[in-house]
Amino acid sequence: MIDNRYSRAFIKNDRSIIKRSNIINYLIDKYDYKNYLEIGIFDAFTFKDVKCELKHGVDPGAEGHISDMVTHQMTSDEFFASTDKIYDLIFIDGLHYYQQVAIDINNALQHTADNGYILLHDCNPCDELSQKVPRESIVWNGDVWKAWLLFRQANPNAECFVLDTDFGIGVIKFSKDLKPIMSLETKIDYNEFEENKTELLNLKSCQDKEELKGIL
Repeated sequence: MIDNRYSRAFIKNDRSIIKRSNIINYLIDKYDYKNYLEIGIFDAFTFKDVKCELKHGVDPGAEGHISDMVTHQMTSDEFFASTDKIYDLIFIDGLHYYQQVAIDINNALQHTADNGYILLHDCNPCDELSQKVPRESIVWNGDVWKAWLLFRQANPNAECFVLDTDFGIGVIKFSKDLKPIMSLETKIDYNEFEENKTELLNLKSCQDKEELKGIL
């Protein structure tokens, strides 16, 4: 049961002890990463808390807001087409349509360093309403989960999983063997996803920092 859907606490998922910024900073510290890219920073809720030597934040301002921390005001497609820079860690939290997320994943694969990571937000939607496209809810995870399933289908042996915290943080350990998503067709509907999401997402519990350390 979703309670008080319109509260800021729910929208920001305050009940999650481990937030996306905790996971990002843990990886930065563990591997001494120097370069970080965030796709879709909106109000810089995550971006402002990331501690990295170089931070790039991409956002076109499509939702009518541009943070002064945005370093590249453009779409993710425009950004990736304009740069050959390689990043240690890329966090994807842009447009929550699975077709666009698939494109962002494919582009990120071309811009991630060896021993790097790609992270995705909103892989585990809180309910059916929150994942509907077009958007029908103030709390909107979109159908990012479909892009995650397509990536796993293209890369059945990839080291990837979803941390069960903060609306689901997808974690992809980069490898040169990873293949791009070639097909955007998926036959799995939301009901089937909900019934089997632990297996489909490769969902892992992440309720505290000790669990996080044991996984990453």
